[in-house]
Amino acid sequence: MSSLTEKQKNYIEAHYRTESAKKIAKNLDVKPVLVRDLIGSTLVKKQGGGRRFLFFFFLVSLPFFILILSELFLRMVNYRGDLSPVLTRKIDGQKYYKINKHVAKRYFPGNELTVPDARNAVFEYKKSPDTFRIFCLGGSTTAGFPYQYNATFPSLLYDRLHLLFPDRNFEVINVGISAINSFSVLDFTHELVHYQPDLFLIYMGHNKFYGALGVASTRSLGENRTFIKLYLKLEKLRFFLLLHDIIFKFKKLFAAKINIKSSTLMEAVAADKSIPLGGEKYNIAKRNFNANLAEILGIIQKHGTPVLVSTLVSNLKDQPSFKSIFSEGFQQKDNWERIFKNGVQSEDNKKYDEALAV
Repeated sequence: MSSLTEKQKNYIEAHYRTESAKKIAKNLDVKPVLVRDLIGSTLVKKQGGGRRFLFFFFLVSLPFFILILSELFLRMVNYRGDLSPVLTRKIDGQKYYKINKHVAKRYFPGNELTVPDARNAVFEYKKSPDTFRIFCLGGSTTAGFPYQYNATFPSLLYDRLHLLFPDRNFEVINVGISAINSFSVLDFTHELVHYQPDLFLIYMGHNKFYGALGVASTRSLGENRTFIKLYLKLEKLRFFLLLHDIIFKFKKLFAAKINIKSSTLMEAVAADKSIPLGGEKYNIAKRNFNANLAEILGIIQKHGTPVLVSTLVSNLKDQPSFKSIFSEGFQQKDNWERIFKNGVQSEDNKKYDEALAV
């Protein structure tokens, strides 16, 4: 017989691992060379294909395995600490929640800046039936900068509620942090809705340009909102934080030096100080702010929690703008500067009527 039938091939495939080619040939009454050729040319190749698959599977899986081990190691050594917005603590043997004062390290890597702290607010671990829990979200105004703890609006709100409703237990929890914007508030909202809130108060909008991840901030990640939201998810991983810190250290080598001691935090994180009204960065910041606010409200409402959004208060007295710039194509720049200079000179000479007339 010069060739094998399908039935003979199936028999050889089923027995070649446990029987010799000579024995198989004898059982099938065929030449041993036909059995050996089939085993060498077809069956061994199949086995080799399986080994190649395992090799490529291992090759592809190895980086993920290394990442998982690295993440576990960094968590074991507590790299960067626990950056969850809410931690637990014991007071007099009783368990409570508390706002993590170091949570802003999510958004301010490196050590050349003083990372702003959150208020170290404490609230019930097991919420009692008569407790009304309010989370206050926002930037430095919500945090109370530059006033002390009892002068913040969440603290003042607590005092009034406690006075008006002495039979209720109110928790007004201040989660405001300086130099953050709507991206950070969105990040917090995803997590805070799981802590049985009864009301959210949102007071934000002052830091949409220069707050962490703002379009004109030194912590900017660009204008793509989807990419920034992906970053906010990845920064929960310690390995990602390590990579970010390494990149940040290299970036510092080529960045302009800032005198941190003589500048405020917002001055230190401001990158582009010229943002024309209606310009590209203005519109990007406005678009991202509106989208973030809409998503924040959607998350809160999905959990059935009421929310109040406050209009920002802006006191412009004695607050000069960052910088005066002319609109593109303005034709009267020289004339405007001459008139302005004359007005300043009249004011310096205490000729106020002349200054106003100019």
